[in-house]
Amino acid sequence: MKTTTGVDVMQVRKLTLTAALLIAVAPAAFATSGTRWVGGDAGFELHHMPGTKSRAEVKAELAEAQKSPEWDRWARFGIPFSQKSVATARSREEVRLEAVEAVRAGQISIGGM
Repeated sequence: MKTTTGVDVMQVRKLTLTAALLIAVAPAAFATSGTRWVGGDAGFELHHMPGTKSRAEVKAELAEAQKSPEWDRWARFGIPFSQKSVATARSREEVRLEAVEAVRAGQISIGGM
């Protein structure tokens, strides 16, 4: 059924119902995120989220990481420290050539071009 302005009433109802459902479900998306909506200028507030590791496991991992010679260099800047090094089978030149080919093929844009 269309009104005099040409708007389909059923489409408007469906869109309104969909928007209402999305608004009603949105708080559930934040249920496990460690945040909750408090409104106003504050917006979101962090709250405690239970961990999956025991305190002893976390302390053991920390002690192991602190034994690494790289610990001071990374921790000084507040950068998360990864104990595992990632090695690749490709050389730097192979990766560079792959990137150049991707740019030529239009898979990567540089500077919004």
